Amino acid sequence: MRIHQEYGLDLTFLWPRLWLLLPESSRTPLVDARQQLDDAARLGGWALLYLALGAVWWPSAIIGVVAGLVGRQRYRTAADVYAGLVEAAVDVHREELVDRFSDGQGVPPTSRNLGREITERFRKGI
Repeated sequence: MRIHQEYGLDLTFLWPRLWLLLPESSRTPLVDARQQLDDAARLGGWALLYLALGAVWWPSAIIGVVAGLVGRQRYRTAADVYAGLVEAAVDVHREELVDRFSDGQGVPPTSRNLGREITERFRKGI
């Protein structure tokens, strides 16, 4: 949301193109953070399964509640880290993306109008 407000760029359409421009040194922390997010979500899934099993075996309900609470906290932390890294990647590599996809009319890379123009190009009429 902040990326759209600040730069006029829609991250939904921007991200795949930016990912292709990112060097490996920028991709690695993003991949690691995304893995942490996925692991936390997986723990939440297991928590739901343990809670369902709790209908026939009560100790699994306790395990499900504990796993759910831990998974929720891990997910929130991992989501904050991942979102921060994505925002940082946009901040650091935005100018490279703008240079690659702008029409070269000398508009400053922080211009929201340029961001909207590039977003429209990425949307391809959607």
